[in-house]
Amino acid sequence: MKIFALFMFGWLFLIPEISTNKTSDDVDIKEFISNLELEYGQEVVHLSFFSIDELRPYSILQNESTVSIYTNSWVSPTEYLKSLSLDERKSLDSRIFSYVEDFDTTHLLQIYNKIKNYLYTYTVFEKLLVDSDVTKKLKIFQTLRQMDKTRSAFDHISTLGEFNTEDLKSNELNQAKVKAYNKIADLDEQSRLLYYSEFFKSISSI
Repeated sequence: MKIFALFMFGWLFLIPEISTNKTSDDVDIKEFISNLELEYGQEVVHLSFFSIDELRPYSILQNESTVSIYTNSWVSPTEYLKSLSLDERKSLDSRIFSYVEDFDTTHLLQIYNKIKNYLYTYTVFEKLLVDSDVTKKLKIFQTLRQMDKTRSAFDHISTLGEFNTEDLKSNELNQAKVKAYNKIADLDEQSRLLYYSEFFKSISSI
């Protein structure tokens, strides 16, 4: 666990923010997404479109398949992505391109950084969860719930005690996880570094 934490911190320092001094002409959205798909894989990038707060509503409403399974209850990004037809999946990137190209420069660069930061956050925590046994997974979620920056991501969960094995399969905890990833990705660089430092310190005894 300690080795993993050190590795992740080394990686984190290599991922700079996209400068807000750039203009929308300096960062091409198609090239940006294409590079992210090469780095993280298209599946992960497409999942992010249904996860990131700023893109999720648009991504759902732009596809007949996702609209058809939309309910008042939260639907996971994985379920939305699986519901897409082949044509909808192929056009997903172009729909996002069309959506964000109309943003002003400030908003556009904020979206760039949010996507980049979300993908990094997702990769860190999903890797950590995959490599963890049930006890460790429960500790990870409990720590996310206890930390100030991500505590509110769990507000919709009424249970106040420790999470149990059955909770790991719940839609509520999946929703909280995505919310927590968004909150971490919204932090500025210094705050994210501090968050990761506190998080890994908290779980280092696992």
